[in-house]
Amino acid sequence: MLEKRVKNINTLLQKLIIELEKDIRVDQVILFGSYSRGTERDYSDIDVAVVSPDFEGGTEKDYLFVGRIALRLNPLLEIIPYRSEDFAHHTIGDFIDEIVKTGRMIYQRAA
Repeated sequence: MLEKRVKNINTLLQKLIIELEKDIRVDQVILFGSYSRGTERDYSDIDVAVVSPDFEGGTEKDYLFVGRIALRLNPLLEIIPYRSEDFAHHTIGDFIDEIVKTGRMIYQRAA
């Protein structure tokens, strides 16, 4: 059964990071969309960008990997995988730029 709203988003996102790091190196996790703005409604999805050098770049394999984790943790998670180099070299005005401008950094690997 789906929860209407996730009460402790930070706990869920910490669990997500732990699960991801079992299989990939995670550079960044960014919450964006309604949960980052505090405007979520009942059954809003939880938009999360995950940046990793281990992703292949928007492939089916990348989406299946994050999708399986999302289903285990909370089916409202909508995870978008990005390669580190794509995220680092985005264009002003593209979707990544919007995530960077409006999202909330949840995790960033220490340099």
